[in-house]
Amino acid sequence: MNKKMVLDRIPCQFCEGPFWGNGKMGTVLYVQNGKLCVSVDHVGLWELRETLPDMPKADFSQILSHKKEFIEGDPRYVEKTDIFGEHIGRTRLPSLAAELSLPGAITSFWAETDMQEARTTLRLETEDQKVFRGEIWLDSCVNVLGIELHGAGAGSLAVKALGWDLDSPRLKPLRDWNYEPCTQTEENGLVTVRQHFGGKDSAVLSAGRMECGGESLFLAVSIETGEQAGETAMAAAGKERVLDYLKNKDAYLEAHLRDWKTYWDGFDIRVPNERLQEAFDQEMYKLYCNEREDSSPVTLQGIWNPNNRMPAWYGDLHNDLNVQSCYWPAYKTGNGKLVRPYVDYYCRAVPRFMERAYKLFGIRDAIHIPTMKPLD
Repeated sequence: MNKKMVLDRIPCQFCEGPFWGNGKMGTVLYVQNGKLCVSVDHVGLWELRETLPDMPKADFSQILSHKKEFIEGDPRYVEKTDIFGEHIGRTRLPSLAAELSLPGAITSFWAETDMQEARTTLRLETEDQKVFRGEIWLDSCVNVLGIELHGAGAGSLAVKALGWDLDSPRLKPLRDWNYEPCTQTEENGLVTVRQHFGGKDSAVLSAGRMECGGESLFLAVSIETGEQAGETAMAAAGKERVLDYLKNKDAYLEAHLRDWKTYWDGFDIRVPNERLQEAFDQEMYKLYCNEREDSSPVTLQGIWNPNNRMPAWYGDLHNDLNVQSCYWPAYKTGNGKLVRPYVDYYCRAVPRFMERAYKLFGIRDAIHIPTMKPLD
């Protein structure tokens, strides 16, 4: 079966590019400020502090009796929850990124993603008629993005790793929350970016390159998140992971392809309509990009949050059609294990939901599930 996604125009916005995921890490390729940019997202990138009450401010009977006041935002019955202003609130955070500077503006773009292999063939042409070809994949078994590029001068292309641009108006909430600029170090061609967030946490991005003459470049990028207290260990582990990937790329790639083959071999559904078959295949590709048994539940943008702005609608877990429909194909194809993160999340949250039910309705041993929820 031909499971291919083709993009034959320049992706000038984050939401237009080819994408990959492994349940913990997600990346999108697009053109940003004239450079080839890959967003590097991680499921652990959350702001989980809260300066607003996260329990109902009034019970249900009070709200019903004062519907007009509630709708108008009367502080006796409802709390203003715009966290992108003066408050800090739980939200998904933007991704980090890596950029490649090409010699001139891109005039032609072709990306063909083989969904069976979760690997994309790339062809770029610049305004001076230089052509670059390559492959991109996000390893299914380890948190490493691989970018292989061939063409005149490819080996000497400038590569830059990026934290958050806190001077950008689109990232103003991070500046308002007193976030710090990232710190960058470079040693023997290996770049490490440390981006603090959430008061005590850190994202560590590691990027290394291997040049094969002047005609080829192989770039490996990894990201992990954790507490700032363990930042040094995360950086060391990221460096080791990237260097090992550069050295043993073929063995890693073989394991990656084998894992995706095992996934696709686990079901075979044929739809007697070409367009619907394509839609089905793409949804199954997105499902395995987002979910593994040890992942987090699928949030609004999944593992594909932009690097240059705050995620829409806080990028949180919307327990409505937005999230529920993500799991429909899992049940239909015998992939129920991929629903485990979603089910486990709700099991852990039941005591909190019972508190809400008692606060809102005065009923014990019942649960009330809010529509919008963060990771914690």
